[in-house]
Amino acid sequence: MQSILQDLHYGWRQLRKSPGFAITAVLTLAFGIGATTALFSVVDGVLLKPLAYRDSGRLVAVPTPATSASGSNAPTASAT
Repeated sequence: MQSILQDLHYGWRQLRKSPGFAITAVLTLAFGIGATTALFSVVDGVLLKPLAYRDSGRLVAVPTPATSASGSNAPTASAT
């Protein structure tokens, strides 16, 4: 236990000696933790939790036709 306290004291002293490195280390940790939390939230909501519908396993996707450049769903005539 004594060696852990000595290591923490030494680490704290080194971080106080170089505040630029300390700020960079803290910001890097904060960014990493934030990105990991955000990614897990997305994965949890999209992949891990079941859908909030009764018989959600019976849901299907219905494809729609692609729209043309004019924005209508009508087929376009090709000039040959």
